[in-house]
Amino acid sequence: MKVQAGGSSAPTPIGPRAHHLLHFYDNPIQTVGKSAFHHLPELRTLTLNGVSEMTDFPDLTGTTNLESLILTGSRITTLPESICEHLPNLQILDLSYNHLEELPCFTACEKLQKIALHHNEIYEIHANAFQQLVALRSL
Repeated sequence: MKVQAGGSSAPTPIGPRAHHLLHFYDNPIQTVGKSAFHHLPELRTLTLNGVSEMTDFPDLTGTTNLESLILTGSRITTLPESICEHLPNLQILDLSYNHLEELPCFTACEKLQKIALHHNEIYEIHANAFQQLVALRSL
């Protein structure tokens, strides 16, 4: 695990206000506790790749400044309807290589610029799923 704070590459302790970036690359993580990342108001980037047994979207309540969320290679099947209310500053959302079947309405994610959803099991996209996302550049 490499944790960076404020652009520094020096490891810092994990605490509720001690970091801006959390990257978990090339770790044999199989599961993540549902509330492992909630109430981290200073967290800007969270990357979890290949958490093979993670089926539930993490509880990100109180992690309101998150700008980039990358959860790839897991078994997430659904997203909370309130994802945008909990993540009002989200700009990048990558949920590739999961098992998503449906998508919530992303209208309240006004700052969203990039959404990656390839290699999922999405069978329906509602008409209003991406309405009013004026900052969206990549889907």
